[in-house]
Amino acid sequence: MEEEKNIPQEILEEILVKLPVKSLSRFKAVTREWRGTIESTYFVEKHVLYQKSLGGSQASIMALSMQKTDDGVHGLLLVENILCSAKGIIHGSPYLPIKAFRSYTNYKISEPCDGMFCLYTKNTLASTNMVIIVNPASTSLRTLPNPIGIGRENSVSRRYKLVWFYEVPQVNIVTKCKVFALGSNTWKVVHPPHCRLHYYNSSLMHLDGIMYCLIKTHDEICNAKVLAFDLHTEKFQTFSITLDVGEGCELSMCVLNHRLCVFKRFADNNDTCFKIWGLDISKTSVEIMYSIDFSCLPPDEIEWEIVPMATINNCVVISSSHLIHSALVRLYGSKSNILYPTASHRQFIPYFESLVSPYQ
Repeated sequence: MEEEKNIPQEILEEILVKLPVKSLSRFKAVTREWRGTIESTYFVEKHVLYQKSLGGSQASIMALSMQKTDDGVHGLLLVENILCSAKGIIHGSPYLPIKAFRSYTNYKISEPCDGMFCLYTKNTLASTNMVIIVNPASTSLRTLPNPIGIGRENSVSRRYKLVWFYEVPQVNIVTKCKVFALGSNTWKVVHPPHCRLHYYNSSLMHLDGIMYCLIKTHDEICNAKVLAFDLHTEKFQTFSITLDVGEGCELSMCVLNHRLCVFKRFADNNDTCFKIWGLDISKTSVEIMYSIDFSCLPPDEIEWEIVPMATINNCVVISSSHLIHSALVRLYGSKSNILYPTASHRQFIPYFESLVSPYQ
């Protein structure tokens, strides 16, 4: 009888780490050893690092839309993962729908962290908020009370935390903050500086163990203030930046090329170009990373909501939405190309698959 041959562990890991989550979930049934490898903390982390390394020549973007269920009350979140290259859409992979809340319209979606994101209601009253933390690739979800942003302590630690800012209606409205640790399943109250945040219009951004959000200001010139929260030390820091964008602008943040960026969320007829500023956190300074002439956009997309999604080589991929229409648009030089038009409203977020579970 011919002796059974096993694949060396190192080679097996190098093969498996390059596979999508759906395939890895199936391969758990091959042997107990394969299941042990795929579910190990070491392999989950290795898979995350591999997914992050794929950026540059391609971008993975998730399209989300809410649909009524038959009862007309609950909603299903429809999710599709779209892989883009410099030449266009490579493929789209639909995930299983996510059962959402009783109110299928009044919801928000956080920026993702390592394949997970939060789906939450937008009520400002603490007692009426709900949240689901979900990994759509692995179909794993967990219902939690009240957080609105998810982040990881740092690149070494695998401790994930959810951050919830809420307002207390006193004589002067005060912003409070709680932090939920997934691993210990505990809440902790932390005290932010006295300020009001833009978090309902712009998601909290996570980069290198820090959660960032914009603070509301009423300056005549656009002096933006940024609130930074260190997930490891649980300490706050604020800094100001000055941008030449005029009065009454609505700023938002994103992460491009592993750098925190600020941009003007809504374009109007007075704007000639779409600018994206990169922040140097250590120097609390900004510089223009991209300045895109609006003439390269289709005329009917001016006055739409514009959000940068990713960069592919020298191209910038943005999402644009207006009323019931949405699109992914690739910008390169003085030209543009609509990658993914939709006749219905969809939200796009940058995303990569992972095996990370909401249950730590």
